[in-house]
Amino acid sequence: MSVAFSPDGKYIASGSADCTIRVWDALTGQSIIDPLKGPDDVVMSVAYSPDGRYITSGSSDRTVRVWDALTGQSVLDSFIAHSCIHSVSFSPDGRFIISGSQDGTIRALDALTGHSIMNPLVGHEDGIGSVAFSPDGRHIVSGSNDKTVRVWDFQTGQSVMDPLMGHTDHVTSVAFSPDGRYIVSGSSDHTIKLWDALTGHNVGDPFKGHHGSVESVVFSLDVRHIASRSEDHTIRLWDAHGCCTDLNPSAASVALPSTFLPSEVGNNVDDTGTHHNVSHIFKDKPNVFYPVDGPGNWMMGEDSKSYLFWLPPSNRCGLVFFSRTINVLNSTPTILDVSKFVHGTNWSQCFSPAL
Repeated sequence: MSVAFSPDGKYIASGSADCTIRVWDALTGQSIIDPLKGPDDVVMSVAYSPDGRYITSGSSDRTVRVWDALTGQSVLDSFIAHSCIHSVSFSPDGRFIISGSQDGTIRALDALTGHSIMNPLVGHEDGIGSVAFSPDGRHIVSGSNDKTVRVWDFQTGQSVMDPLMGHTDHVTSVAFSPDGRYIVSGSSDHTIKLWDALTGHNVGDPFKGHHGSVESVVFSLDVRHIASRSEDHTIRLWDAHGCCTDLNPSAASVALPSTFLPSEVGNNVDDTGTHHNVSHIFKDKPNVFYPVDGPGNWMMGEDSKSYLFWLPPSNRCGLVFFSRTINVLNSTPTILDVSKFVHGTNWSQCFSPAL
C-alpha cells in the first residue's frame, strides 16, 4: 500500500494489506529484519524519519506507530487517532509526525512521546488522502477526497489560504518541492497540478497523460522533474516547468497517419527528420492533444471536440508525447513521428494505396 526510501537510499520500508511493515535492502531486494507486526488492519502509509533511525506507520486500524528502523522494535505505544489513517509524515527536524485521516482531519504528534501537540486541523469536507510538511517545517499541505488541496500553518493549525481548487475528483497525493516554492498534487481525475506554494495559483496547465487515477507524486531534488505513479500501471516522468522536452532517441517510434493537426504544427513539419527531433515543433504550443475520456483510443484536440487520430490500445499507455512528458516506465514507449504529417486541404498526401 505504501513504500518509502530511507534518507541514505540504502533501505526501503513497505506497508502492506497483510498488516505488516517490512524493511528491505534497496540494492539486493532482501528483507533485512523480521516483519514489523502490530497493526490490526491494512498499513496505509509508511515514512522514515529524516535521520533514518525510525519508521512511522499509519493504518486502517486508526493507529499511528513508530518503529526502530534497525531492530524493528516498537519505540512507543501506538497512538489511537481519528479514523482510518491514509497518510503519515515526519517533520523535517524529526520531532513531529502528522497524520491525515478518513474523518477529514489532520493530527500532529510528538514523535518521542506520541502525545498530540495541538487540536486537530479541521477544514476538509471529506477524507484526507495525503499530507506532507514543507521543507522548512513551517507549513503542511493536504489533499482530500473533497477535491481540494489545503495549506496550513503548522504553528497555529490555521489554513493560510483558500482551498486550492481545480481537480474534479479525489486528491490522492500532495508534495512540496524541495525548495518549498511549489506544491504538486495528483488526483483520481487522472491529472497532476502544479501550484505556487505562496499564492496558491496554478502554475501552467494540468499534466495530462495517465489513463487512471494518479496515486503518488514527488519532485526530483533539483525541482526540474515530477514523477507520478498511476493505476494505469505506469510511472511517468514530467518536465515540471517547461513544455515538451527532447525525447529519448533510443525509444521505439510508431508512425501514426492522421487527417489533420492544428496549423501551427503543419507549418513546421518539413524540418523534422527523425522522431527524436519532433518535440521542438510543439514548444510554442505545448497542449496539442489529449486522450479521449473513457475506454476509446482517440486523441482529441484542445477544444475536446476534434478527433485528431486513433492510437492502438497497446501504444496508448506508453505515449510520451503529451505535454511535459519525458518518459513512461513499465510500458513500451511510443513516440509519434510526424515528419511526414500534412493536414487541411493536403490531407490526401498522407494516403497511400499500398496501405
